[in-house]
Amino acid sequence: MIKHLLCVFAICALTTGCATKSLKVTAPAVTAPAQTIATVKIDTVNDLRKFVRAPQDPSLPSIEGDTIDDKTITDKAIGRMRHGMFHNALWNYSLKDKETIYSVCERIASNSLTAAGYRVVDKSSPDYASATPVTVDVLQFWIWMQPKFNIDLNYDGELALASTDKTINASAKASNLVSTAMASGGVWEKTVDGGIAKLQANLTEELIKNSANKK
Repeated sequence: MIKHLLCVFAICALTTGCATKSLKVTAPAVTAPAQTIATVKIDTVNDLRKFVRAPQDPSLPSIEGDTIDDKTITDKAIGRMRHGMFHNALWNYSLKDKETIYSVCERIASNSLTAAGYRVVDKSSPDYASATPVTVDVLQFWIWMQPKFNIDLNYDGELALASTDKTINASAKASNLVSTAMASGGVWEKTVDGGIAKLQANLTEELIKNSANKK
């Protein structure tokens, strides 16, 4: 027990406290093709991730403490640290500042739609009212730690897009693995940013396939 506590204290000291940490994540910028398929707007983003209390599997989303039903926390939570020796769950990683799972995944979806040839408008556009609504379902978005001789940080993401007129129906998954000797915040950001880039590219590819099949 004493050895266990010393290890926990050491990790906390190295990472400036055991409270929730925040991560700044980015999605790659894209260039719109010359030809536009349709004008769309992202109408709704649904967080359908399933948070679990005290899971043995670190790939399952979970929250430190008994706050699994608090949306103000789960809306920002994207990962969970684990003890390097005993593998028990520690603090959460959350999105930095005002970012939420909704804003990040809306940006990924918007970028993917743009790269695939869709014109994405927001409420400031005069074309917003007539644009085709698109719903984004967040099925997975989680960074998790697998301690070994080295530390493996894993990102798993999955988004599904559907339009009200049925012309868009596409989904994509992506995973990203980064092995490291020290799981600092910068490495967590590198892991999720790499995963977002893959997810965005995969979703763009699926949207292009989707539009081709509709012709």
